Amino acid sequence: MITVCHLSTSRSERIVWLLEELGLEYRMDWLGEANHEMIVEAAGRLGSQWLKPLREVLPAEISYDQIRLGVAFVRNREAAG
Repeated sequence: MITVCHLSTSRSERIVWLLEELGLEYRMDWLGEANHEMIVEAAGRLGSQWLKPLREVLPAEISYDQIRLGVAFVRNREAAG
């Protein structure tokens, strides 16, 4: 099953539309603003190269998929300058 991690400011609804059109099963994993801010702050302190150090300092209810989404946001923002 595919997991779609969604942040309220992302465009993931396009992916959901595609999955529905293709008839594929998926699960939505929402990343709330508070969790997003915790991940971004931790990535700022620890770096975004490795997920395990982030996982160790973040609350247990934040999944690796959610951390990946937050890290992708950080890396995208850094790449944009």
